Amino acid sequence: MTTSFVTLFGWIILTGISRSMYAANAKTVIAIKCDDASRRLANELAAFLNAPIIEQEHPLNTKLRDTKFLLEINHDALSLRVLCQPKLKPFCLNFNIARRGKGKDPLLRAIGADARSVIDATAGWCADALHIARHGAQVLAIEQNCIVAALAIQAAKHIAKPGLRHRFMLMYGNSIDVLDSIAQSPDVIYLDPMYPEKNKNSAPRKQLMLLRDIVGAPENSPQLFERAMAWAKHRVVVKRPHYAPPLASGRVGETRSKLVRFDIYKPQVKSGAFN
Repeated sequence: MTTSFVTLFGWIILTGISRSMYAANAKTVIAIKCDDASRRLANELAAFLNAPIIEQEHPLNTKLRDTKFLLEINHDALSLRVLCQPKLKPFCLNFNIARRGKGKDPLLRAIGADARSVIDATAGWCADALHIARHGAQVLAIEQNCIVAALAIQAAKHIAKPGLRHRFMLMYGNSIDVLDSIAQSPDVIYLDPMYPEKNKNSAPRKQLMLLRDIVGAPENSPQLFERAMAWAKHRVVVKRPHYAPPLASGRVGETRSKLVRFDIYKPQVKSGAFN
């Protein structure tokens, strides 16, 4: 399949991929509500998400009959509501809030101090990708779910620091297809595949809970890992909870935080650099 790129509300996204793979399906139906000032953005998002624009949230509104999520746009800022959980506050992404940490950072140690180019092939809400970019690496974050990508792309438009805007790029598409289309290899490819909860009685963080609800279970983790091992120059880093087994054999190292570990793999030798 030929890969092409188009601009969506100011950002480049990947096209040429089966639309049914990413469009909102029966389990994640979404509608859009906006103010008058955001009508143009709402129209773009409606086409991107294959979602209706509603004027009112009346229970008899046929457009809301099977709708699970409502994407609200207010002055170009996006928020996501879960209609079946009215007490849950709308979810918003803010890429201008940096992660706080003390001591040695296990993610940055796993990525490596010499890493200049990183691809986060499972971006999600982009927290890890932004953390890596804030510490100097050029980062390409890839997200294959259209709802998650829409929220992240719009949040990225509001990044305040010019240096971070320059180092961080976000792309919508299938990570395997994107890796197959790049001309040169990155230093590191980072994977954070969705993993099953250890205890259903535990209360996951709001962001993770919502991400699970939208994305569901991963289907291509082994294939994505194989492709990452074939493309990365120096390292492949896989994020896992402590209780989960490694995604693959052959680890050469790991770093740990209180809740997760970062498994480090040595890929095949590659030449070139990611720009």
